[in-house]
Amino acid sequence: MPFVTEANRMLPTLAPGSPNRAILDYLLHNAVGRNNARSWETIEAHCTTLHVPVDKLDFQQGFLAETRDGEVFIGSCSQGYFIIQDRDDAVVAAGFYRTRIARQQEHVDHLADLVRIQGWPPI
Repeated sequence: MPFVTEANRMLPTLAPGSPNRAILDYLLHNAVGRNNARSWETIEAHCTTLHVPVDKLDFQQGFLAETRDGEVFIGSCSQGYFIIQDRDDAVVAAGFYRTRIARQQEHVDHLADLVRIQGWPPI
């Protein structure tokens, strides 16, 4: 479980009382593996009980993005967020990203069509 090991190593480096520490601690204790994924609302509610204000966008664009560039990888699926525990978890997370990427590609394709309709050079 290299992701869990790294998450446990990272936890004490995060500032006590910080949103990142509260979230990572919660995930380590409640959301290891895809079958234990937790919704943002559940994570937020837990942090509220600790009097730690959290913001979904800050989490997604900050801590979540940072962990995904490092050794701790917090996965996502339709049920929420989780720390990857095994290969099957990684497959689920990758499938979730592929679906999102495909949707974004549809947007790019639609924009290219609109540009073509305008008679502009392709983008």
